[in-house]
Amino acid sequence: MAATPTDDDPTAVPVSYVRSELLYFIQNKCALLPLDSVVSICCDFYSNSEVEDARGIMVQQLAQLAPTKRVTKHNGADDAKRKKAIQDLVKLCLDPTLQLPTFFSVDMSRIPSVGVEHVDISMLLQEVCALRAEVRSMTAVRSEISAIRDTLDTVQAQPQGCSIPTVDTGSAAADTAPPTGSSFAALAGNFSIRAFKRSQKDRRHDGQWLVVPPIPRLKQ
Repeated sequence: MAATPTDDDPTAVPVSYVRSELLYFIQNKCALLPLDSVVSICCDFYSNSEVEDARGIMVQQLAQLAPTKRVTKHNGADDAKRKKAIQDLVKLCLDPTLQLPTFFSVDMSRIPSVGVEHVDISMLLQEVCALRAEVRSMTAVRSEISAIRDTLDTVQAQPQGCSIPTVDTGSAAADTAPPTGSSFAALAGNFSIRAFKRSQKDRRHDGQWLVVPPIPRLKQ
């Protein structure tokens, strides 16, 4: 059974669907389980006739898809032949250069169940390590988000228009510095000149005109 190209994509390669319980199991499990585990499960579950039927289907598909490839027919004891034939089928399903059809199963009772003893422990460990790394990254992101929220709450809690006064230490030091002898004399001279320059001018006090006597000018 094959799917014809659609009207939307007339150049698409037809996808065929072939019934084979053994090839269905191999095609779906060869990328998840080690090759030895797949071969061992199939050798223990399937009979010689089922393996030969699957081998015949693969020969027909290779004649259409890859005429240069062959499936060797092994000789010897039944167990050895079955094991070598299944190894060839698994290798063909793992070949990335082959575009094999999609195999399907009708009788699910002929699909072996995969037990815990056939699970790849190293693959599980890799998945656990990847999961731990994701959890750690999520924890770091959560802490960063919490810090950002605290910062936003602090900024929003501050009153609007509030400014922090600044102190100019240079000018303050200059203003509080004690005057030296020369600066004190200059200040006294300016005071005497500006304050007592009009010493001869009359001033009014309590309704009477007073004459302010001249004050001697301080020496600079």
